[in-house]
Amino acid sequence: DDATTVAEVTLADESERKTFKSSQPRKRMWMLTLAAVVILVGIASAIVMGMKKGSSSEPTDGDNESGTSFVYISCSDLYPQTDSSTVEHYDTLVAELGLSDLPPITACEPINEALLFVSQDYANLSTLSRSDRFALATLYASTNGEDWRDTSGWMSDKPTCEWFGISCRGGVVTGIDMGFNKLIGTLPEEMGRLSSLEMLTLPENELEGMI
Repeated sequence: DDATTVAEVTLADESERKTFKSSQPRKRMWMLTLAAVVILVGIASAIVMGMKKGSSSEPTDGDNESGTSFVYISCSDLYPQTDSSTVEHYDTLVAELGLSDLPPITACEPINEALLFVSQDYANLSTLSRSDRFALATLYASTNGEDWRDTSGWMSDKPTCEWFGISCRGGVVTGIDMGFNKLIGTLPEEMGRLSSLEMLTLPENELEGMI
């Protein structure tokens, strides 16, 4: 009986070992499969997060309180170019506005900056819009615009009526309210071109000059 019991135990042990050995490859396979799934899920999540991050950093119509992805050049970007005739629409705009005795484009005077700015959108603007835009761009360049408290929309491809402090009627500029906005400098005479201007509010700035 003892011999029989020992034999049965031995057979049972061998059976368990066989079962254990046969189950090991399956367990390893399941673990490897699970690990592969986890890795794939991680990669997919990283890709999705990267796409979301990329899309959120793309310039929108409100980024930097300016326009879309269009990048305007300034006169300082033109060096060593000295001939305004090589800048598309620049001389056409000068003639349209009836300007004369202008400083060379590379002088980078406020009037140069304003002309260059408007000329880059020339084909997309009406004659009146070009005139209003030119006057406001000259104001920006003449009063240290880059350091204003709020430059929302200014010097961008947004419609002029969406610029901070500007009010319009029928798409025409009728009001400027730029109080407490750190305007510093001289009011440019070009603002006189705002023929429909009814309100000009500029308190608590450091300005001089008349329009």
